[in-house]
Amino acid sequence: MSEKQYLDLLDRVLIFGEERADRTGVGTISRFGERMVFDLERDFPAVTTKQLFFRGVKAELLWFLRGHTNYQDLDPAIQQWWTPWARKDGDLGPIYGEQYRRARWWFQTDPLIFDPPEVQSYPELFCGVGDLGPYKREPHASPSHEEQLLKNVWRDMLKRCYDKNSRGYMGYGAKGVHVCDRWLYFPNFLEDAKQLPGWHLKLTYPGQYSLDKDILYASNRYGPDTCTWASRTEQGYNTSTGTPFEVYSPENVPHLFASIGEMVRATGANPSAIHRCLQGKLHTHQGWHSFRYINGDQGRVIRFREVDQLHLLIAGLIHNPYSRRHMINLWHTPAMEHAALPCCHGSVIQFYVRDSELLDCQVYQRSGDMFIGVPINIASYALLTHLVARSVGLRAGRLIHVLGDAHIYKNHVEQVREQVSRTPYEPPSLWLNPEVQDIDSFTMDDIELVGYESHPPIQGDVAV
Repeated sequence: MSEKQYLDLLDRVLIFGEERADRTGVGTISRFGERMVFDLERDFPAVTTKQLFFRGVKAELLWFLRGHTNYQDLDPAIQQWWTPWARKDGDLGPIYGEQYRRARWWFQTDPLIFDPPEVQSYPELFCGVGDLGPYKREPHASPSHEEQLLKNVWRDMLKRCYDKNSRGYMGYGAKGVHVCDRWLYFPNFLEDAKQLPGWHLKLTYPGQYSLDKDILYASNRYGPDTCTWASRTEQGYNTSTGTPFEVYSPENVPHLFASIGEMVRATGANPSAIHRCLQGKLHTHQGWHSFRYINGDQGRVIRFREVDQLHLLIAGLIHNPYSRRHMINLWHTPAMEHAALPCCHGSVIQFYVRDSELLDCQVYQRSGDMFIGVPINIASYALLTHLVARSVGLRAGRLIHVLGDAHIYKNHVEQVREQVSRTPYEPPSLWLNPEVQDIDSFTMDDIELVGYESHPPIQGDVAV
């Protein structure tokens, strides 16, 4: 029975744990480096020796997976789980939701700027320069999905660089943006484009990703050494009209924004007031202060990246199931310096396709409140495994839960003794709406526990 592992660990921490001082001042009994394994094919690991509020488990997980970081967007029944750490506006900083869907970083790079070559135009070629190769000579052959997708990308790229009647020409070809010689031949582009970073994201979410030559090297040439597949959001961060700037928050924490527009979207600040602050005509706005533009060192440019880790995971599992890179990392060190409560769990989440049909998940939890938090964490990652498995056409296999600091707060000792004295009920099973196949489409009503029976709740105070 899956719950026995949890109860045995509770007992082990209580009996053999080390007494330690902690951040909250309550004190803990702690063990380091513990592990539990749950067979999700057999049952769902919901604790029964006290009542698990499963509505809260699924509401919180869906809140994470939607990318939310403000407790006001959370189910009112569990907002109190997060209110002790929130700012006045309800925001918690770059916690779980942001790391799942908008993990960000920035870097400096040397621009790769090329002199546009002289191009001889030929009427029989696409836009006068693009050779479709054998594809133009096989009109009755049915192109694969990948070929058709990339043919459209290739055509759009050539149009904005070489077709003076194209709406995009004035912003591209007229400014010296061009295509490398190799990519003027479509079969070469077809081969190279599938090797670029982000290809599986483009293939899985074609409307959300496009070919970009600016993000890696701020280049004016489309080619295999300058391009990547990037989201619309990333491309918006790296426009020629946006100038990065640093500003300090009301809590005196420095933030780097790619543009005025990004700060407006992130904070709701007034764009005119931001502009005046950057010009030195206004010293503060809504508590934000010390505005200053940032330039790259010695001619370098600042580039901004953002990755949707959930979509990256889904795309990788679908198109490269045996990769060893099916990872989500919720502990992004620079971001955690700005988080109200740095991520306790999900520091590393790794998925593994087993026997071509089962999906295993291993999660590392840096800090586990064994009495209050860990039962919720177990259920949450079991549910996550089921949702991801459904989204990629697999079945949930095992959940391996690794804990760093597994602790019992000293004001929970009597409650833990009561819980381990109880006999577990039979574990429940999980029902997911069979009509929902996409992780972004699940709602509260699409997820239910079946056959759940438990002992009464055991109350305990959360250590803040």
